[in-house]
Amino acid sequence: KNNSTDFDGYVLTENRHAIDKVKPNYICQEFGTVIVKVKVNHEGKTIWADPGFKGTTESSSCLWEEAKGAALKTTWTPDFESTEDKIGYITYNFHRTQ
Repeated sequence: KNNSTDFDGYVLTENRHAIDKVKPNYICQEFGTVIVKVKVNHEGKTIWADPGFKGTTESSSCLWEEAKGAALKTTWTPDFESTEDKIGYITYNFHRTQ
């Protein structure tokens, strides 16, 4: 059995996109969707991540930790015009592949 993750989406603001989409490690037994709420600074660094947002289908602490770790390593296009941090969401789908 191989396990894998597919990305459903990276959403921040209309003009900012994920540049470095870090894939979570897949070491867990559980499968499902984990949505991570993220805060991104003007430099494009994810500075805060909170897994388990609305739409999450699996409450496994293992999946949540993997999703959070990957989210914190994800970088975004910078916005030097803005000094405020932006809130966004990353969706990770963990599923079994044959």
